Amino acid sequence: MTVYLINRLKKSNDLGYIFDKVVNSGKVETMYKEAYEADLEWIDYTYPEGTRLLGINNQSAKIYSQYNTYNVMQGIGLVPTFINRVEENPMKWLNEFKNISSVQVAQKETSGLNYLVGSINKDTTDSFYENLQDI
Repeated sequence: MTVYLINRLKKSNDLGYIFDKVVNSGKVETMYKEAYEADLEWIDYTYPEGTRLLGINNQSAKIYSQYNTYNVMQGIGLVPTFINRVEENPMKWLNEFKNISSVQVAQKETSGLNYLVGSINKDTTDSFYENLQDI
């Protein structure tokens, strides 16, 4: 969401010049750097060395934070100078949880074709129905 808003601000005829001033002053990169460093501190607090929870440990969480920070900054047109690029997402399985609009619903919450009343397989022969009566 932040990337979307910042990119809208950049393209704005009325406010685009303000964005350029702020970016060129280095304030945006400084804010991202502070957020990244706070994230690393939080990771150290929640995942002390040797702790592993739900397939995540201290090192993998830090690499993911680096990957995410770099991509977000690149998304607004900045190349971070305080971290290196991580080429591949170290926690690909998190992608399904990041997209809040992709919701998996239970069968009872949707109209499934298997339960439609009056739907008939027209390829069924009379002998099929006769065999059903024997059951």
